[in-house]
Amino acid sequence: MKIEKNYFEKSLVLFILTSFILGFLFKEDSSGGGRIDFQSVKINFLLFKEFSINEINWDLYTSTALPIYYLITKYLIPIDNWVLYLSIFTSTASFVTIILFYKILTLKVNDRTFNWQLFLIATIPMLSPFFRTSAFWALEENIAYLFFLLSILCVTISKDKKEFFIFAIFFASCAFYARQNYAFLSIIVFIYYFNFLKLFTKKNIIICLLFLFFLSPSLYFFYNWGGVDPVGGARVNFKKENILVVLSNFFLYLLPFLFVQDFDQIKEFIKRRLNIIISLGIFILILFIYFFIGEISKETLYYKQKSGAGIIYKIIFHNNLILNFTVQKTLYILSGFIGLLFILLYSFKNLYFFIFSLITLIIFSNIDVIFQEYFDPLIFFSVFLFTDIINSKNFNKYKSIIFVYFFSILVFAYLFKIIL
Repeated sequence: MKIEKNYFEKSLVLFILTSFILGFLFKEDSSGGGRIDFQSVKINFLLFKEFSINEINWDLYTSTALPIYYLITKYLIPIDNWVLYLSIFTSTASFVTIILFYKILTLKVNDRTFNWQLFLIATIPMLSPFFRTSAFWALEENIAYLFFLLSILCVTISKDKKEFFIFAIFFASCAFYARQNYAFLSIIVFIYYFNFLKLFTKKNIIICLLFLFFLSPSLYFFYNWGGVDPVGGARVNFKKENILVVLSNFFLYLLPFLFVQDFDQIKEFIKRRLNIIISLGIFILILFIYFFIGEISKETLYYKQKSGAGIIYKIIFHNNLILNFTVQKTLYILSGFIGLLFILLYSFKNLYFFIFSLITLIIFSNIDVIFQEYFDPLIFFSVFLFTDIINSKNFNKYKSIIFVYFFSILVFAYLFKIIL
């Protein structure tokens, strides 16, 4: 039986890796935005190649992220044939991210042998249409995943080798320079190492100084930009509707893990407080409907231009099956409500997952337009890194569901691209 399982898992891994290589060779754009977003990358890359950091005209900078990606590639990538080399760089960095993810999973289960089951799980992000497109079209997003995984790996290693906490803080700061929404990672790493019972210890002071040292250069960019994003980028602007967009995407990406999650402790907790929880749930649902029903409009960018928001929004609002707009709005609010319930379920005794979810919700509720790529495969990584789901008793039994689910998202992305 073990041989059969390994054969099955090896076949799936081979399929994923082959598809990834073919995607690179044929410049796959499964997300539909690679070709367009690369034009911004081209402008920024050549801008940094031509000018030093002090000479940059930030009015010409077309990204909303801090420019660590361009500071790295400025010196790594030669100007001759730079498009190919940049694509090779991002694809290689993406593959290294998967290897780091696998290493972290083996450390979480304390398995020193090569584990095909874990390697299959580690390669599933390579099915993400957004992860793939970012890799093949040399976009910025995947470099943030690389720093994210490096930081968590250093946190894990630091349990045995204490000095690695310095690298954990450094890479957490680098992730912030790749994408400002990775502020959650710096907060989590800070909380993990900081001793709140003994505030003025030598280690606490060192931790604060390290974060101050590594993050303070960001003030240079914020000062020149006149805010937390560049002049040409999206403005910070709180939008109630974005709360639903964030929560509906959490609903989408947390759904398959329901089959794997061990809910025994949660069931016992709910059983003792069933009446209170049901009453509170109904009350929150009513508040959701009251709070959001008037915020969803046909005048938004999400609706008029079919841009952003994600699969759930598009399925509900941009199909011919449900024509009543009030029904559409109610279903979308319900998806956000379920997304909130999922966050609370997975945050049960998982403080770091709660922090990740909360900071993500706050940050993305304050930008103009939210895209699905902001969550895929970020939520996938975070479920495995910030919860103990990999050690669930149901994991081996239902792990194939996770593969099928995320492969289906890739297929849906292709179909949606064809339809549009």
